[in-house]
Amino acid sequence: MATKGNSGDNRTRSSITIFIVVGLCCFFYLLGAWQRSGFGKGDSIALEMTKTGGDCNILPNLNFETHHSGDARIADQSGKKVKEFKPCSAKYTDYTPCHDQKRAMTFPRNDMIYRERHCPPQEQKLKCLIPAPKGYVTPFSWPKSRDYVPFANAPYKALTVEKAIQNWIQYEGNVFRFPGGGTQFPQGADAYIDQLAAVIPIDNGTVRTALDTGCGVASWGAYLWKRNVVTMSFAPRDNHEAQVQFALERGVPAIVGVLGSIKMPFPSNAFDMAHCSRCLIPWGSNAGKYMMEVDRVLRPGGFWVLSGPPINWKRNYISWQRPKEDLEQEQNNIEEVAKLLCWEKISESGETAIFQKTLNPKSCRSSEDAPGVTYCSQDPDDVWYKKMETCVTPASTSADVEYKPFPERLNAIPPRIVSGSIPGVSEEKYMEDNRQWKKHVNAYRKFNKIIDSGRYRNIMDMNAGFGGFAAALDSPKLWVMNVVPTLADNTLGVIYERGLIGIYHDWCEAFSTYPRTYDLIHASGLFSLYKDKCDFEDILLEMDRILRPEGAVILRDEVDVLMKVKTIIGAMRWDAKLIDHEDGPLVPEKILVAVKQYWVVASWGAYLWKRNVVTMSFAPRDNHEAQVQFALERGVPAIVGVLGSIKMPFPSNAFDMAHCSRCLIPWGSNAGKYMMEVDRVLRPGGFWVLSGPPINWKRNYISWQRPKEDLEQEQNNIEEVAKLLCWEKISESGETAIFQKTLNPKSCRSSEDAPGVTYCSQDPDDVWYKKMETCVTPASTSADVEYKPFPERLNAIPPRIASGSIPGVSEEKYMEDNRQWKKHVNAYRKFNKIIDSGRYRNIMDMNAGFGGFAAALDSPKLWVMNVVPTLADNTLGVIYERGLIGIYHDWCEAFSTYPRTYDLIHASGLFSLYKDKCDFEDILLEMDRILRPEGAVILRDEVDVLMKVKSIIGAMRWDAKLIDHEDGPLVPEKILVAVKQYWVVGSNSTSTH
Repeated sequence: MATKGNSGDNRTRSSITIFIVVGLCCFFYLLGAWQRSGFGKGDSIALEMTKTGGDCNILPNLNFETHHSGDARIADQSGKKVKEFKPCSAKYTDYTPCHDQKRAMTFPRNDMIYRERHCPPQEQKLKCLIPAPKGYVTPFSWPKSRDYVPFANAPYKALTVEKAIQNWIQYEGNVFRFPGGGTQFPQGADAYIDQLAAVIPIDNGTVRTALDTGCGVASWGAYLWKRNVVTMSFAPRDNHEAQVQFALERGVPAIVGVLGSIKMPFPSNAFDMAHCSRCLIPWGSNAGKYMMEVDRVLRPGGFWVLSGPPINWKRNYISWQRPKEDLEQEQNNIEEVAKLLCWEKISESGETAIFQKTLNPKSCRSSEDAPGVTYCSQDPDDVWYKKMETCVTPASTSADVEYKPFPERLNAIPPRIVSGSIPGVSEEKYMEDNRQWKKHVNAYRKFNKIIDSGRYRNIMDMNAGFGGFAAALDSPKLWVMNVVPTLADNTLGVIYERGLIGIYHDWCEAFSTYPRTYDLIHASGLFSLYKDKCDFEDILLEMDRILRPEGAVILRDEVDVLMKVKTIIGAMRWDAKLIDHEDGPLVPEKILVAVKQYWVVASWGAYLWKRNVVTMSFAPRDNHEAQVQFALERGVPAIVGVLGSIKMPFPSNAFDMAHCSRCLIPWGSNAGKYMMEVDRVLRPGGFWVLSGPPINWKRNYISWQRPKEDLEQEQNNIEEVAKLLCWEKISESGETAIFQKTLNPKSCRSSEDAPGVTYCSQDPDDVWYKKMETCVTPASTSADVEYKPFPERLNAIPPRIASGSIPGVSEEKYMEDNRQWKKHVNAYRKFNKIIDSGRYRNIMDMNAGFGGFAAALDSPKLWVMNVVPTLADNTLGVIYERGLIGIYHDWCEAFSTYPRTYDLIHASGLFSLYKDKCDFEDILLEMDRILRPEGAVILRDEVDVLMKVKSIIGAMRWDAKLIDHEDGPLVPEKILVAVKQYWVVGSNSTSTH
C-alpha cells in the first residue's frame, strides 16, 4: 500500500512538474512574441538596440566631443519624413522672446515694468531655429572662460568703451578679456571679496549661495566661485548691451531679470548672501519694497552687501555729483527699512555697508503684530508672476535652523524635508531619491564619458525635483541651473537648502536667457508633465534656442512620450538616439540622448549675382533726351528721378545692390549726404558699385582731364564717408570700386553715440517729399536678417512680417493674402488669356499691398511696378523683401514716368482709398496717360465705386466691362476690365487693330 501510494505521489509530482515546465515555456514563448510584436512599451526599441551590439549604453552614432558636424537629418523611427524647421533670419541671433526690446517699449516704465518678462502670444512665437552668429566657436573651458570670451560669440564692443575705466571688459584681438574689475572694484573682484571676507564668513562654507542684483558682467560671481560660493546673477536686457550674455559665456550663472513690480523667481530663505554694487535699484524708495523682497529670499543670518551710493555719502557726494541732502535721506530710508526687517549693520567701510539678517526676528520684534510692521499673508514661495508687496515675510518654521557648511550641506537632510514642509515626502523618500539620481548619473557617464570632464560648464535641469541630478554631478568644473516648473511640486526651497541654485519657470514660455547659453540640458519627466499644457514643439524649439551648438541633451520619460519628442527632434538639426533605462529594456521609462549640430548664419551675398535680378533704374529728364523713356520702351523698370534734396521714394533696406556708372552724382560732397541716402535704401550686406571718376584716379586723371588733386580729394572723401557708414571696399579694379555694407554696424561703431556719427531720427520709411538729411540711418530691428535667395524669397515670410513691423498683420494674415491673390490672378487668366503670355511686359499695380498680385504673376516675361499709395499702409518694405520692386506715390499727382510706358495696369481698392481725397477723373486721366494704346486695365473695388469709375471711363476711349467677383454675383466686390483704344495725334477715329 505504501509503495503503491508513493508511486502515485511520484506520478502526480511528475505530472505537476511537466505541467509547470510546459506552462513556463509557453509563457516565455508568448512573452518573447509580445516583445517582438511591439505592443510592449519600448520593446521594439530594445530589440533594435540589441541588434546594434548588445551594450545599450554604447552610442556609436553620437559624438559628444566638440567638432563642426555636417548637415545630416534624423528620421522618425517610422521612416516618415518630418517637415524640417528652417533657420530663423539672422536678426534673431540673440533673440530673447520674453525680453524683446521692441515689445518692452510698449509697457509702462514705472517700477521697471517694461524690463520685466513680456512673452509673445502663441501666434507670434517663432517656429524656426535660432542661428549662431558667423564664426561662433565653443567657449573656453573653465577657468579660462572666466577671463576670456571669443568675440564672435557675443560681438558687442559697447561695454569696452562705456566701462573702460572701470576695468569690466577689454577687447583684445579676437577675444574679450575680463580683468575682474567692476564699478565698485576697479582694482579687481578678488581684492573686493577679500574685504568682504574680513566681515562675512565666505571661505568656510557658511556662505554658499549668493544673489547679485544688477550684476553687470558678473565678475563678482565669477571670482566667488573659487571660494566655493555659487552666485545667481541677474540684470535686465537694457542699454548695457549683452551683460548677462557675457556672464553666461564666461561660465557664470546668470539670468535676464530685474527688480521691478513682480517677485523674484526664487523661494524664501534661499540665499546666504545678497549683493548690490551700484546696481541702480532705489532701495530707499517704494516704502522699502525692494529690500523687503531681498529679505524674503535671504536666509536668517544671511548678509546683504550694498556698495556704492548712498553709503558714506558725506565723503563721496561731491564725486557722485548728487546733492548731499538727497543722499542723506536715501541712506536714512535704507537704514530705517533695515531696522524694520531686523537687519543689523555690522560694517561700513569706504562705500560698502554690510547688513546681517537676524537669526531670530523675535529678538528685535516683540510680537507678530509689532507696530509699523505689516506681514505678508501669501505663501512666500508662491511667486511666479505675483506682484511684489510692501510687507515683511514672516519667519518660517525652519527660520532658526543651523545650516551646515558646504559641501556637507549638499547631502544632509534639508530643513524643509525635516520639518515636513513638502507634502508626502519623508526623509527616507528623499534619501531614496538621492540614491536613484546617483545611479542615473553613473549610467549617463557610461554613454557620455565627458559629462563631468569640464566640456560642459553651464548645465540645466529642466525639471529638477530635489536637485538630485545636480548633487550627483557636483564638481568645481560645472554648475547646474535647477529649474522647478510651475506645474510641478514646489521643491525649489529644498534645492537651495542643499547649497544649489535654481529658478521657477513655466516651460510654456521662453526662459530668461540669451540663445546658446547652456552646454548640456537634462530633463526627467518634463514632457509627461506638460503633455496637455502646451506644444512639445515649442518646448523643444526653446531648448534649441538656449543650447549651444554641439551641446548635449538627456531626456528621461515614458517611451511613448519620447517617441513623439524624437519625431520633432528629427526636424531640428539634432543627432538623437533612444536607449534603454539602466535597469533594462522592460522598464517603460527610456532615455533619449541628443547632440545639437554645429551650424551658423549662412552667407547670402553669393546669391546676389545670380539671374533674376530686377533693377529699379532712374535718371532725370534733362538734356540726355528721353533716357528713361528708352529704358521703359525696352521693357526695363525705370522712373524719372534724381538724387537732389528729397529722399528717394523707396523704403529702407530695399536693395541688394546699388550702382553708379559715371552718374555725375557728387558722392564726396555735401558731407556724404547722397551716400547716406544710398545707405538708407541698401540692405545690410548689400553692395555699392561705383564706376568711373574718381576711382583709380592716379592712372586716369589725364584722360579725364581733371586735376589729380581734385580727384584724390574726391576719392578720399568717398572712402571716409564709406568708413563712417561701415561700408568695406572689397574690390578696386580698373575704374570700378565695389563697397559692401556691413551686416552689423556695431562691429565697426562701438556705440550708437560714436564720435562723428549723427543718426537720423525720422522713420527711415517715411520719405514722401521728405528732405534728405546728412545723417546715418540706424540699423533696423531686421538689419541683420538673412535674406533667402530668389525665387525662394518671393513666397517666404518677409522679415517685416515675421518681426511684427506691420501693425495688425500676422504671418497667417499675410499667407492668406497670398492665397487670395493666387485665386484672383487665376480668375484674371480666365477672362484675359494673354495676361502672362508675354504680350504685357511692363505691368503696374497701383495699390500693391504686400505684392500678392505681382507674386502670383511672377514670370521672366514680365515685371510689375508695385506702387504703395502714400495714403495706404506702408508695405513697400515687405514688397522689396520678397524680391519685387516698387515705389511710393500719391495718386492725386502724376506718376514719375513718360506717357505710354505700361502695358497693363491693375488696381485693387484704389478708388475706395481715394474716394474723398481727389477726383477719380484725375486718377483715370493719369492712368490713360501712362497706359499704352491697346493696353489693358483690371480694377477691383466695391460695385458702387466701380459704377462711378465706369461712367468716367465712358468718356475716355476705353472699352470697359463690369464682371462679377470670382466667388459669384452676391459678393459686393466686382471687377472692371478695360482696354484702351488705339488712336494717334490727328486721328478722329479709333481702332482696336
